[in-house]
Amino acid sequence: LAVLAAVAAVVIAAAGVVCYLAHSSTSFFPGSAIAGVEIGGLKPEEAAEKTVGEVLGREIYLRLGEDELTLTAGDLAAYREEDITSTVFAAYNDQHKAGFLSGGMAYFKGLLGKNTLTHVLPYNETALALAAAELKAAYDRAPQDASYALRENGVSVTVARDGRDIDAAALTQMLANAVSMTDGNAVDLNVSFGTAPAKALTAQAIHDQIAGEMKNAGFDPATQTITPESLGASFDIAAAQKLLDDAAPGETVTIPATI
Repeated sequence: LAVLAAVAAVVIAAAGVVCYLAHSSTSFFPGSAIAGVEIGGLKPEEAAEKTVGEVLGREIYLRLGEDELTLTAGDLAAYREEDITSTVFAAYNDQHKAGFLSGGMAYFKGLLGKNTLTHVLPYNETALALAAAELKAAYDRAPQDASYALRENGVSVTVARDGRDIDAAALTQMLANAVSMTDGNAVDLNVSFGTAPAKALTAQAIHDQIAGEMKNAGFDPATQTITPESLGASFDIAAAQKLLDDAAPGETVTIPATI
């Protein structure tokens, strides 16, 4: 009984010490963290400064087709510094307004590494939507329809190239999810594109249009004017189609032809 009484006295004394430490503390309790930023033992001003620096400095890697881009949460204006600071101070006030015993329990959990804060940083959705719109404007590509022109030595054909289109709303949500990550690691985002189809032309279609355009110059009695000639061309359709099939999207090739 004497041993049990001594142990109980030690436990009660230790609990009292922990409760006193919590009640008299002017810093965040041990183990405290906001948005993955460790702030235990820091005064609220120090914790706010650290949280602002680490959160705004987190990197996001964007892959946009063949392009790669590295941005930080600060580059995206994902958070307002004043919002981060106010959240940190609110967390401090909530932690320290707890009662003597409940505050001591929270302090003790922190010593065991189990103290967590539930405060969430509010990201700036308007800024993220603006960033997504700017990325869309920079990396979208309009479709390029196939076209052709008659040259002295043949027919110059530019092969069709499909356009690409970013879903700005989906990208905004991807950015929001990325900046909300709290493990402190850089985030990889693979941005997908929708397809904006371009109008293609086959060698047969080009041949049919060009062959039908041939016309000699003439004289129009009604208007007393000369009508200009219209050039036409003849070429091997099968060979021309292979040339077009082998060309890269958007590439310009010359089909040998008799003008």
